[in-house]
Amino acid sequence: MEKKRIYISLPVTGHDLRERRDLAAGVARALEALGAEAVNPLENGLPEGAAWLEHMRADLRLLLDCDGILLCDGWEESRGCRVERGLAAGLGLLVFPPDMPFDEVARELARGRREGGRP
Repeated sequence: MEKKRIYISLPVTGHDLRERRDLAAGVARALEALGAEAVNPLENGLPEGAAWLEHMRADLRLLLDCDGILLCDGWEESRGCRVERGLAAGLGLLVFPPDMPFDEVARELARGRREGGRP
């Protein structure tokens, strides 16, 4: 079975960048332990000081190559996360909410379920 590529969507603006990097790295390790390939938007190739729109463009390009998105706590309060989730849902990608236990994420990855039960 081919590894599913899962994009990590987490609020960044207004947060401590070191803490966000640590969070993304932890989520990536958990996803990889489940057999997925984690895609970390904090590793989009742009310098830290690049404009928000530049980061979003790079992040959305990463997301387009993914099979799903994992939303981290606070995503609802982040304009960027809401854009990412909207695109993922609109494309029919797997969408994992922040409160989904990782064992359930593993089952859904194995099944390939799409948001709303779409195959």
